[in-house]
Amino acid sequence: MNSHSDSGRTGKNGSPRSIGELQGMGRLHSVPGEQAFRSAVSLKLPAVQGAPSLEGIEVTLPTPARVSEGDIVERFDELCRTVAPRRDREAGEAVAAGDEVLLDVIGYSSGKLIPFSIRLDWWTQAAPNPMLPGFFEALVGARVGEALSVELTLPSDYPVERLRGARARFGVELQAARRGDSPAVVRGRASGAHPAGPLSRAASGGV
Repeated sequence: MNSHSDSGRTGKNGSPRSIGELQGMGRLHSVPGEQAFRSAVSLKLPAVQGAPSLEGIEVTLPTPARVSEGDIVERFDELCRTVAPRRDREAGEAVAAGDEVLLDVIGYSSGKLIPFSIRLDWWTQAAPNPMLPGFFEALVGARVGEALSVELTLPSDYPVERLRGARARFGVELQAARRGDSPAVVRGRASGAHPAGPLSRAASGGV
């Protein structure tokens, strides 16, 4: 009897049947642990009373800043960099202004770690940044694979209030660098490739 019952719980190839198969064959009641299924407490969800009313709720959204010509040019330059041809610099090769650089960075002020100053595997551009005056400029001429120390004075509007105007020192490891065409070169190439396109018309003052 047991052998017959056991054979019903296995398929033709001897593999155990699924719970669905056993249930369909009416054999789930004979499976050990079936009482646990029967005695399990059903999950009861609370009745939905309807979505809360939005009547009388006011939401104030900040007024978006006006888009300036400088904003448009900056965004266009960013897009130019994404499509510009790139060349990885060799180990020991010097970084030039505008290069994309891969850095590990840690910063200290008065012997204490600067909050949020640790950056690992950070791709950025060797171009001036008012929040770190002189930091990226110090990377120009440094060589790929080099470790260097950069000292600077944090600006008066630095995000961490207690560090505004403080001297800081950053340890930097220059892991990699790559050179791409400048946005001006990409713009020129795009205008040359599409003489009747909007870039060409804008450059000539047309609409």
